[in-house]
Amino acid sequence: MLSADEVTLLLRELIRIPSRSYEEANIADYIQTYLHKSRAETWSDRNGNVFAKIGSGHPVLLLHAHMDTVPEGEGWEKDPFGAEIIDNHIYGRGACDVKGGLAAMLAAFVHVAQSGRPLKGTLIFGAFVREEISPPSSKGTMLALSDGFTADMAIVAEPTSLLPCIAQIGRTEYKVTVKGRAAHANTPEMGLNAISKMAELINEMERKIQRPYSDILGRYSTFNIGTIEGGIVSNIVPEQCSILIDRGLVPGQSAEDSLHEIRTIIEDVIKDSSYSYELTVPYQGFPAEINSNEPVVQHLLANIKKHAHSAATPIGFVSHCDADWLITYGKIPSVIFGPGDLKVAHTNHEYVDLNEVALAAQILTDTVLDILYNNN
Repeated sequence: MLSADEVTLLLRELIRIPSRSYEEANIADYIQTYLHKSRAETWSDRNGNVFAKIGSGHPVLLLHAHMDTVPEGEGWEKDPFGAEIIDNHIYGRGACDVKGGLAAMLAAFVHVAQSGRPLKGTLIFGAFVREEISPPSSKGTMLALSDGFTADMAIVAEPTSLLPCIAQIGRTEYKVTVKGRAAHANTPEMGLNAISKMAELINEMERKIQRPYSDILGRYSTFNIGTIEGGIVSNIVPEQCSILIDRGLVPGQSAEDSLHEIRTIIEDVIKDSSYSYELTVPYQGFPAEINSNEPVVQHLLANIKKHAHSAATPIGFVSHCDADWLITYGKIPSVIFGPGDLKVAHTNHEYVDLNEVALAAQILTDTVLDILYNNN
């Protein structure tokens, strides 16, 4: 049996190490040191990702967690790196996203490794850098896949309240720039007001953009205009105006169709005018989904029912994470799972329930053994 106290001590140490994106070196060192007790083969790749491996052959099961966190920000009533425990909740930046899941996976991997059980297949633990940043080409998971990393199946740590998620939102960011012509504000007829034309475009987008519903995610596709920038001073007709759009695509929507939809609306507004536009895609994620009958899903679900939620069923993850890249580019069936409530991730009161972290470690341990040992 895993020791809940040991998992808690591990999590406290992880929270106490600041690990903002691009600043993961210290936590990576700690994780490698912790892994040495497992006597597993450990290494770090050229991107800063940390790996450990036991067993050999197929199937290859990856336990995936990211090491980085968003910046701590302001407004905390507790030390964001203090790992303070109140009412069995541990507080700190990354406690929920995703150091609770990282601790559970680390503890499960070391426990299985120290058990000495002969595995029929390979277990890999991976702690990845730069999940919280963009563009995707800079993410540790994407870089590892580009370097040839692969597995047969994966469990990806994210705060899912100990429920198995087999689908996720596909986050895409678009930048739209409308270009007009500058003029003196007292002779507006000589110019083309880019802000006015953008206002027209925004109204058309809000009216026409499709927002289909996803049963597995239990929500509609999202469309949010998050920033707007234009003009120089009030007495110049603005020559340019730009907006950034965040769109959450649901399974069934494609990146190609989404881009075409937005471009069509823009061209309908801009046509037959002297205005021009630019449309770019600074961030492209995909609405990934796997079959609920995948072995990794079924084994994980059985252990979730045994230890945590007797009536659990596969659901969708209403955010975007590294499972996208594993599924879309790596072709690795990946289920998202971990302790914590997504609603408190990235907040100035971020926490995770220690009971959930201990349960997650036990569920992961039993799932690993079901896939790689009990089927011998």
